[in-house]
Amino acid sequence: MAEKPGITDEKKKQLLEISVVARLWNGLVQSEQKPSRFLGRRSLKLAWENLYLDIISSIQRSSGEVPVSSNVDEEKNATIVLERQLEWVKEFGKLLNNPEQPLPANILVDDDSALLWATDGGVSELAKRRQRRLDSAKERGASTLS
Repeated sequence: MAEKPGITDEKKKQLLEISVVARLWNGLVQSEQKPSRFLGRRSLKLAWENLYLDIISSIQRSSGEVPVSSNVDEEKNATIVLERQLEWVKEFGKLLNNPEQPLPANILVDDDSALLWATDGGVSELAKRRQRRLDSAKERGASTLS
């Protein structure tokens, strides 16, 4: 595809990157290794579109397979689980592709993408959240009448 006339150098570079990641990804999967252990966020972003479509398709197929049960609660719970799975996958995609990744020091509100991608496993982000909540509670406590 990169040899088609009219393909820009930028597009060729993008196609090469996708091709390399696909080969690495597929090789890791075939060797029963976890791609996420060896490849970083950038490669996941390249693979995410296809993964997302496969996951959504699988969840939607599963929703058609929710057993019709005499127990209405079981059927309702199965449907709720599938809906939550869809929500989680969509939210993960948003966090993965968040174009405005603020530096952790500059985050003034909870930003789950910072928590998800923190290099320290989220320890500093959780500490900042606790401190913000503590400071907020102190402010509320000082202005509250006894």
